[in-house]
Amino acid sequence: MASKTTESEGKTATAPMIPEEDILQKAAEFFMGEEFQDAIDQFVNENYRLFSDQTEIYADVDHCDSDSEEYLQQNITRGHGLEQHAAYQQFQELFEYKLETFVQKQGINRAGFLRQCKNAISDDAQGIESMGTVFVDLLLATSEYEGFVTMMATQAKELNHK
Repeated sequence: MASKTTESEGKTATAPMIPEEDILQKAAEFFMGEEFQDAIDQFVNENYRLFSDQTEIYADVDHCDSDSEEYLQQNITRGHGLEQHAAYQQFQELFEYKLETFVQKQGINRAGFLRQCKNAISDDAQGIESMGTVFVDLLLATSEYEGFVTMMATQAKELNHK
């Protein structure tokens, strides 16, 4: 297994290089792991109250499946405050920070990571499902505001009923 040597504070550290074909598998494992999930849980617990007024519109709705009876129609204006948009920006920053940290810790080549993401999108379009396609779907869903609000409203509904 190849390794990448980095210098930090005058010390040399070696990070294992992940074979390109394993990048998305490792990324999916990280994002399903305790460190990442704890960060997301903490964010949700600190911000879900901002979305309590959205539970009737968003909670328990599959916003991605247009065949669903409860599908959120696109291009419908829904009232969201500045605090909700700010929370979305903070979530994006958290997600990007965690992804960047993972990439750096693993010594992953960014070009290889992007290439594997593109391959997963291509596989998904051909009906081929793998951990990589599931991970890329998750990655793309985090960039969608509707998906974020749905997640937060669902959590608000669950946490408000405890």
